[in-house]
Amino acid sequence: MKYILFKDYKNFNPESLSLGSKNSMPTYNKRDFYIVTSEFTVVNITTESDYTVLTLKFNNRDFLSLIQLIDSLHLLKNDPEYFVAQQHFIPTLSLNPTTSQCNLINFKIPVCSGQPSIKVFDEHGDKIPFDIVDLNFKGKAIIQPMGIYSENNNIKTKWLVDQIKVTIPDVYFNKCVLSDNNEDVQIFL
Repeated sequence: MKYILFKDYKNFNPESLSLGSKNSMPTYNKRDFYIVTSEFTVVNITTESDYTVLTLKFNNRDFLSLIQLIDSLHLLKNDPEYFVAQQHFIPTLSLNPTTSQCNLINFKIPVCSGQPSIKVFDEHGDKIPFDIVDLNFKGKAIIQPMGIYSENNNIKTKWLVDQIKVTIPDVYFNKCVLSDNNEDVQIFL
């Protein structure tokens, strides 16, 4: 096996994580690793010309603790001089203004040819266009830490969202579900 897929957040061993130098991809037991997220709820989708920000809300404390642990390990294991030159570290988890909990994650997804470069599947495992994903959809994702980076004198952990699997609500016609890119769209009622 060339990679590790984490589903059990409590069994993550920080000693097995190798962060390497800044801007390098972390490994776990010398292998690439991915994390299967706990269930999320889509709370916001913002599209710019070259990226889409997908804001997801998580409630699983073990998953949120793992994300905080990976953030803190980045701070502890990297060159202190690099951090002195930066304004401050922005944690992956954001404050949810509705609940006052830090349980939101903003994933920045690159846009290629007008579409976010992410694989999206429905609850049956069928590929669907990203355009169908809407607020309050629930699902899970596969994410990968990509190291730390500097943006506007702030330091952040960079995350890749490889794919998401969403549950399409039974009644879903609040939004147009016809795709502009000639792909078949399956709606299961």
